[in-house]
Amino acid sequence: MTTIDYRIMPCDGAWLIAHADDVIGPYPTRAAACRAAIGPVSAAIARGNAVSLTITPMTAQHTAPSASPVLHVHL
Repeated sequence: MTTIDYRIMPCDGAWLIAHADDVIGPYPTRAAACRAAIGPVSAAIARGNAVSLTITPMTAQHTAPSASPVLHVHL
């Protein structure tokens, strides 16, 4: 079974979705990036793939991810 990996991460005060070799965004908020990821994640689940979703918190400077994720889900 193939695992499809998605990572929602901050970059320069915005949020990006990284998947395979693609980066989608920017989104103005983490919530907006999460909403945008729901469609592709749902489609991967419907195809029978395992899905890994990591949502990274912002640092105090809002420019780089911290070392540990806030949420890491395997579906």
